[in-house]
Amino acid sequence: MIGPMIGLTRSPAPWLWLALLSLALLALFGWAFLAALQILRPALAGEILRPTLSSPLHIIGFLLTLILVSILMVVVHEGFHGLVFWLITGQRPVYGIKGLYAFAAMPGWYIARNPYLVVAFAPFLGITLAGFGLL
Repeated sequence: MIGPMIGLTRSPAPWLWLALLSLALLALFGWAFLAALQILRPALAGEILRPTLSSPLHIIGFLLTLILVSILMVVVHEGFHGLVFWLITGQRPVYGIKGLYAFAAMPGWYIARNPYLVVAFAPFLGITLAGFGLL
């Protein structure tokens, strides 16, 4: 049975809920990462939890690093979606930026629920495993 589709472009309410959920998940997974880091690499955790933002130059460097890492993570995140789309369909996905979000898509394709769940969770699994591997 196919249920109603949620159109994110039709109403601002789904965007608001999606943004709030994203912030909550960011806080939850950030906390979980720091907890795992304290177990796996306590010295590194201490350095991360005690940043040295003692001068304007340190603050500017920190903000630039944060911006660059954020941009890189968006590219990697969408890359994981696209990789799984490609593995499932055998065709190259479409990447783009619309408004304030980036996306990977397969226009004209219907992807069933279970394969789509793999597409949806691929960045979470891939980035998490890569992060723990780098630790």
